Amino acid sequence: MLSQKTRKIIEEKYSKSGVEYDYNRLQDPRGRLLSDLDIQIFYKMLPKSFNALNVLELGSGTGRFTIPALKRGFSLMATDVNEIMLKEIHKKVVEMGYVDQCQIQVDNIFDLSFNDQSFDFVFSLHVIPRFLTIEDQRVAITEAVRVLKPGGQFLFNYRNSQSLYGHLYSEYAATPQQIKQILDEVGMRIVHMKGKRFTTRKLINIMPFFISRWIVALDLKLCNCRPGRCWDVFVMAVKE
Repeated sequence: MLSQKTRKIIEEKYSKSGVEYDYNRLQDPRGRLLSDLDIQIFYKMLPKSFNALNVLELGSGTGRFTIPALKRGFSLMATDVNEIMLKEIHKKVVEMGYVDQCQIQVDNIFDLSFNDQSFDFVFSLHVIPRFLTIEDQRVAITEAVRVLKPGGQFLFNYRNSQSLYGHLYSEYAATPQQIKQILDEVGMRIVHMKGKRFTTRKLINIMPFFISRWIVALDLKLCNCRPGRCWDVFVMAVKE
């Protein structure tokens, strides 16, 4: 059952306009640094072959990862619990000429409207870590895997409680062992992982901008190394 804390944060935080959301992540120079790093890691982890893949994004927000996926040639279904944010995606899709590649639908990651085994590839970034208990994260992962076909892939990220920064995210950080156990329970096998070691929004905000750029560049170079002590871990798993 979804915890009351998670339910409250979803209702309060993710029912707002996407204008401020976009400004903080895509227009503010420091927010843009972090978003660019995330998108570069996202690109590194996308399936190399995407022809005829049936793709689902969970928690699309205003399209921070939707638009990069469309630019790479994917066709996908973008979903979010917040209809207002999805309207922002629609505007971008129309303006950029991706209407034929992108369907948009209000949906809840905890109770998806799709049938079992509907998609070849599911991705959900900066969504799972927002759920405030490991059980909430388990439910979200399980539901995402339910709609994934055998042999399909699931890309998501989590906050690593065993990292240096993990203590700052005590309410929703998970251990690598907990994430692996959840994936094992739903028949998923991790195929590769990448992660961020140093870059956080708080750190970028307090550092001079040129140092922040250096930190982001260092993180991008190190993202291919073992992510055991990374605070933000990106996981690609396959359904067996």
